[in-house]
Amino acid sequence: MENWFSIEGRIGRGKFFLRNLGIFAITMVLCFLAGAALALAGFTVDDRLANGVSGAIELAMIPVWLMQAIKRCLDMNISGLWSLLLMLPVVSLVLLFVPGTRGPNNYGADPQRANMLMGVAVADPLS
Repeated sequence: MENWFSIEGRIGRGKFFLRNLGIFAITMVLCFLAGAALALAGFTVDDRLANGVSGAIELAMIPVWLMQAIKRCLDMNISGLWSLLLMLPVVSLVLLFVPGTRGPNNYGADPQRANMLMGVAVADPLS
């Protein structure tokens, strides 16, 4: 998990989309496993404990998601503080569809250009 837990650097639209998909998948798997474990222990879906555990898992994933959003804001050459507006659903779409700054900006090198210079072929369909 390359730099998932850092707010340093920039990520493009494709990597942002794929990382969010990964965060969603990890969250769903963890919630499923926790629900299965609680079901084996005799709890039902309607129990407050089951809902609390699921909610705790989802809340634990918010910082990881926010770190990715901050990196995406940096790619667009805006402060990472703008990522706080992502609590509004429509604003989230901006990070998926607005391209980042070409070339280096105030927050680092262009992530696509860096991948090309390193000779790494990266599938980034949305960039």
